[in-house]
Amino acid sequence: MEDEPEPCPAAKGSGRVRVSCQKELNEHISLIMQAHFQLLQLAADAACVSCYFSTCAPFFLKLAESAKIHAGTLIDTIIHQGGSVELPAIPPPCPNLAMDIEQGEQTLPAALEAAIQVEISKGLEDLSKKVQGHGTAEIRKVADALSIESRRIQTELMKLLSTAHRSQTKLEVLSHVRLSMTH
Repeated sequence: MEDEPEPCPAAKGSGRVRVSCQKELNEHISLIMQAHFQLLQLAADAACVSCYFSTCAPFFLKLAESAKIHAGTLIDTIIHQGGSVELPAIPPPCPNLAMDIEQGEQTLPAALEAAIQVEISKGLEDLSKKVQGHGTAEIRKVADALSIESRRIQTELMKLLSTAHRSQTKLEVLSHVRLSMTH
């Protein structure tokens, strides 16, 4: 029995440990996982052979991977502090977010607009504000870092969307997004 690990300090005593801001962290993990699945759906929609920007599907997959990493970071933070993660059921993603109603087809600008909204839906800036007053130093540090990363992603997406709106052709828009995929 020497190989058996000792229980962590959080496991001793009354049982369940209350992690600072656990409710907020769990809520945002759910929001981020919803965003992850939505971005996966957006990538799948873009990957359709008939979609002119199908070569951009890896860009949306990269955004989905980023969301998954954000959720994992919050999960790791909760576990590191001895808490547990409680996720509610996550609804299925909404298909066809890239559909431009006016043009009657999927467009890259519509997909970029959807990606911006999904990134905002993670609520990481809001989480950062919520934990400032009562979160531990570790939680505040993690929330701030995730908020900064989310703002960086939003800015990148907004720049691409602005470029897409200024572009004269679909090919020009594609070249800008493809260029950003290499960075």
